[in-house]
Amino acid sequence: KSAGVSYAFAPVVGKNGVSKSTLGVNDWIWAFKTKANHEAADKAFLSFALSKENQMSLFTEYSMLPVVQSAGNEVKSENPQLKPFIDSLPTDTFYPVNQKTWPQVNSAFQQSIAGAVSSNPKATLSQLQQTALGQG
Repeated sequence: KSAGVSYAFAPVVGKNGVSKSTLGVNDWIWAFKTKANHEAADKAFLSFALSKENQMSLFTEYSMLPVVQSAGNEVKSENPQLKPFIDSLPTDTFYPVNQKTWPQVNSAFQQSIAGAVSSNPKATLSQLQQTALGQG
């Protein structure tokens, strides 16, 4: 806004009209079972990472939207223009990393997205669909 860029929050178009959710981006925190017991350390780390204070620090430093409601509410009160983005988080759809074809789809997407935007969106998206179905 301060740079003079005009923008708006609008629904995403889906296959059958307006999508009920938007695409969210996420990162992962992994903890693995091992012979050693790190449950207490895992809990301590998650308590730290998900604390309101740390979530607010991540927002301030990196403009990352908070994932805990208390920090989200504070960000919304201080930055009302972010309210639609924070309010959409509970219904966002995320990358299907649990699907076995996801690595191939992601790679194909990265290589072909320019074609979807600049030349033949239907053909590009159809090929991505075939890849997702394990047929491409």
